[in-house]
Amino acid sequence: MARHLQFSSSSIKLCVTLLLTIFACSMATSYSSCRPKETKMVVYLQDNGPASPYASGVVSAAPDNSTARGYILTTDNRVTEKVSNKSCLVGRGLGIYTIASPDGNDVVAFISFIIEKGVFSGSTLQMQGQHSQLDKVREYAIVGGTKKLRYARGYVILEILYVNNTTFYAVGKSTLTFQYGCTTY
Repeated sequence: MARHLQFSSSSIKLCVTLLLTIFACSMATSYSSCRPKETKMVVYLQDNGPASPYASGVVSAAPDNSTARGYILTTDNRVTEKVSNKSCLVGRGLGIYTIASPDGNDVVAFISFIIEKGVFSGSTLQMQGQHSQLDKVREYAIVGGTKKLRYARGYVILEILYVNNTTFYAVGKSTLTFQYGCTTY
């Protein structure tokens, strides 16, 4: 003869509580084991200016004024290990810059840093931000990355070291600080 098991409501509650506790502990362990890696790197942006063959401007506001609101400039700049333009290439800075203020001083920038050397070769960092053209030190947000730098988050401090006011060639020291590699922030 078959016997039917009978459980009291308190024993069912105890079993459910134990199962939920085990589940919660296992989830907490998996989330706490995910620690994003933090990296800091210093590189130099060799900005060739709007007269460079690697830049092009599209005027959407005033056709004869590259400082008018709405002017858009696209660039493809070398990123090097040291301040010299002849130093070792680390990657490229492809970007879109647009004049955003009526007085022509404020710029909104979107930059893709394509890394071509080192442990992150083939990966990219996506940066964006706003700055005044008169600022010697600028800050951008790192809002994402690809390949080895997926889920990257951080910031860039760009310090302008040199500007040639005739050719608009400029060199900027970029200090990138970012975290990457963890999908559960």
